[in-house]
Amino acid sequence: MGSVLGLAVNPILFQPPTKCTSIPTPKKIIWLKNAQGIPIPAAFFRPGRLQGKGSKKRRAKSEMISPVEEKFERSNITIIYSHANSEDLGLLYEKFTYLSNHLGANILAYDYTGYGYAKKVSEAQPSEEACYADIEAVYGYLMTLGIPPIRVVLYGRSVGTGPTCYLAEKLCRKNIEIGGVILHSPFISVYRVVADCGFSLSCLGDMFPNIEKAENIDLCPVYVIHGTDDEIIPFYHGCMLYDAFGGRCTGASAVKEAPVDNLW
Repeated sequence: MGSVLGLAVNPILFQPPTKCTSIPTPKKIIWLKNAQGIPIPAAFFRPGRLQGKGSKKRRAKSEMISPVEEKFERSNITIIYSHANSEDLGLLYEKFTYLSNHLGANILAYDYTGYGYAKKVSEAQPSEEACYADIEAVYGYLMTLGIPPIRVVLYGRSVGTGPTCYLAEKLCRKNIEIGGVILHSPFISVYRVVADCGFSLSCLGDMFPNIEKAENIDLCPVYVIHGTDDEIIPFYHGCMLYDAFGGRCTGASAVKEAPVDNLW
């Protein structure tokens, strides 16, 4: 998978926060192990229950829970959220509680190998292969909770679109239909992002070739979101992926003059 390129690009591509950001309920972190034996922290958020009647109906506050021990609605959509660079579960905690309530959906978020709480318990470094193993462990855990694949939506943001496209393609190849895929500020491949930044790489291989995986993601709807002024991943990456999905892409949002960090 482009191991030579990976050695050169990994320090540029993967930039975890220098310090792990704490979360209010660390005892409810779900610890998983990926196929490489590396511990991966995940967090499960459920939307608050509806309260009141008619137009006054409102949701109580979303909660981070231990889904094996606490009740949640399996009929709700559950989003597997693969975050962007320089983020971890602690930095995104408030965002997840908001999104869970706003969407009325469960959210299962996780830190990549070498990010956040994972960095505290293991010296393993982030890599393309580790990211793939991480999201597979998260999806496998979700299946143990009895959630039907058709109720699962994969959401990837920036670097998170790499593992998201990987898992979506793998499930489609197995004829497993999921609820959908959302790609937020996606790239067509890491090589093209590096080239856009002015670096010259003459090595073989590539990393996270999302554009190649797009043609095989054919059993679920796909939605693409990209800011027109994204200075990290140029807007044309989102456009090319949208075209690659063709009629399978049910929609797209081109957010005018929005850099990647201002879309949520």
